[in-house]
Amino acid sequence: EVDPPAPVTVRLESPGKPRDIVDATVGAWHSVHVDGLSPKTTYKYSILSNGATSTATFTTAPPDDDTAPISFLVYGDSRTDAIKQASVVRAMQGETSDFLIYTGDFVDDGASPANWQVFFDVEEGLIKDHCLYAAVGNHELTEGGAGSFMRYFGTEHAQKDHRLDDTIRWSMVRFFFINGWGSLASGPDRDWLDKALSDADAEPGIVWRFLVVHHGPYSSSL
Repeated sequence: EVDPPAPVTVRLESPGKPRDIVDATVGAWHSVHVDGLSPKTTYKYSILSNGATSTATFTTAPPDDDTAPISFLVYGDSRTDAIKQASVVRAMQGETSDFLIYTGDFVDDGASPANWQVFFDVEEGLIKDHCLYAAVGNHELTEGGAGSFMRYFGTEHAQKDHRLDDTIRWSMVRFFFINGWGSLASGPDRDWLDKALSDADAEPGIVWRFLVVHHGPYSSSL
């Protein structure tokens, strides 16, 4: 996301000479697809736009048959409380992790650009170097269709299908991210989950399955 609107270049330092992936669109929002990456590899990357440069790293997932231990950090419900959120982020930055799992309610009002800016200002040092995968929370749904949540954190497939349920695999683990505000008794969200779980049964090498949801199907109160 750039201001003012401008083209964006992602410079990836892979073995050999750097690769430049250019989105020449003069826009405020950019999503850049990078292919040809090796598994379990840390890449340095730079974002170039409007004469400014930001540099960080990311690490790709291991191959599906990798059995080495993995670690990930789970957090959520920052809800535009910058002071408490910053305290949590500082503690997380002191821990080693392969990626991040967020359980929803990033912001107090999903329709507020200012709320999202607070979130990214606080999280910048953490998420620029870690992949973050997330379930949607009810506060993101204050914006019809959770548009900002999908724009920032929806995977390519979820955005294409316009759905708030999603799944990803990281080596021997598959995660299922569920829209807890749909019906898990019956309906599209339950149908999606049944199929996703069934498909996972046929995947070789899966040892663990984690369901991530903001509000679980069983609760003592709301």
